[in-house]
Amino acid sequence: MSPSELRKREKAIADINEAWMVIPKTLEIARKPRSRYQRFIGLFWKNRYRVSNLYWWQSKKWASSEMMLFPDAIKHDDIPLKGYPRKHILQGGWTIPKEDLAVLYEGPLLAQSGNEILVKHQSKLQSMVSLISLLKPISWIVGFALLCLRYRTELLELLNAVKNYI
Repeated sequence: MSPSELRKREKAIADINEAWMVIPKTLEIARKPRSRYQRFIGLFWKNRYRVSNLYWWQSKKWASSEMMLFPDAIKHDDIPLKGYPRKHILQGGWTIPKEDLAVLYEGPLLAQSGNEILVKHQSKLQSMVSLISLLKPISWIVGFALLCLRYRTELLELLNAVKNYI
C-alpha cells in the first residue's frame, strides 16, 4: 500500500474508533451514544462507514490485550460471492444492531450463517445516487433561499399584514 492509502486507512480507523464501540458482554459492535447535536445533524447528514474500514478497525482493536480473549468479529476473504470481489462475514457470535447496519456501506457483509446479506455491495452508480441523496438537504436549503429572494417583496407584505393583524 502507498503511504497516502495508509494515511486514509488510519484516518478511517480513527473515525470509526470515535463513533463505534465493542460490548463484550453481549458480543455486540455498536455505535457509541450520540449527543443531541449529533442526532440532529444526523437527520440531515448521516456519517457512513465502509465495511472494510470497520474490518480494519476491529482487527486493530482485537490486537489489544483486553480483546484478545474473544474471536475476531469480522473476517474477510477473496473468494467471490456472486460477482463480489471480496466479502466480509460476521463470526464468533458477534452482532451489529439493525440501526447501525444502516450507516454501513460497500459490503457485502454477511451474517454468520453466510446466507443473509446484512450490508449490500454498492456499484459505482449506486454510490453516485447515495452521494446525490447526501446533497439533497443542501439543495432544499438553497432552493428555499432562492424562493425567498425571488418573492421577498410579497413575503415582506405578508409579514407586515400578519404583524398589523396581531
